[in-house]
Amino acid sequence: MTNDGKSWVELIEKSYQFYAYVFTLYVICMGFARWYGQAFWRKQEETRRKAAGLPVAACFSNAEQGFTYTGLFQAGLSIVWIAATQMAYVAFMLAYDKGLALFTPTNTRSDIWDRVSILMYFPIIMITFGALANFFAFRRRLGFLAWFLPMCVMAVCVAATVIAVWMTDGKPTLVAVQLVAVTVLSLCMSYSFGMADGFHRADPEANYSLVNFELHQGAGFDRVWLYERTDSDYRFVSETGVNHIIPAANVTKITKV
Repeated sequence: MTNDGKSWVELIEKSYQFYAYVFTLYVICMGFARWYGQAFWRKQEETRRKAAGLPVAACFSNAEQGFTYTGLFQAGLSIVWIAATQMAYVAFMLAYDKGLALFTPTNTRSDIWDRVSILMYFPIIMITFGALANFFAFRRRLGFLAWFLPMCVMAVCVAATVIAVWMTDGKPTLVAVQLVAVTVLSLCMSYSFGMADGFHRADPEANYSLVNFELHQGAGFDRVWLYERTDSDYRFVSETGVNHIIPAANVTKITKV
């Protein structure tokens, strides 16, 4: 292989590693935002439910409640997938508008950048609405700052992309600003999804099966939410909010209500 060939191969390898690192970091950030939103608001909702005398699943094992990198990465990929589907609209519409002519010399770079800068507002708007839907859905359970601060961050991102139309020198710079806005808005959306997950998971009725327990010794339990089964016991919460841990050997029968 010639020196020029080796240099091209090295350049491709370095670029591939860099973009792979950026993508991995992006996924991790999305996953962390969702995990943090879920953990924080689940704790807040459980505190509110306990104060109101509502049932809360509170005797999870460490395995059930533990943090895992696999879960973090999966949560990040779910948000990246949503953002990617919105960004795919840009590529689809660009290909639909230009067709094969996109790859011909008749299309100047300025024409392509102009079109991309316009199409980029679709993912910006859709991702913003995706985050806003969750914040508005749970606004009555959020404090003023918990609701207001994300609104400000998203408003600044959208406003920045509009201001950049007049403040930037060229369309590539505008597209770069739009990509940064999409990244920040994706973080807000990921956090809002985690927040919604947290509120949902704090409610036993919405997550766990309502069952009846029959025991070898002692009175059984009727209409309880079974939220965990370990190797040695069953864990459930009653409608009155009392959590129980029953040895598996003492359980005769479990009937779903």
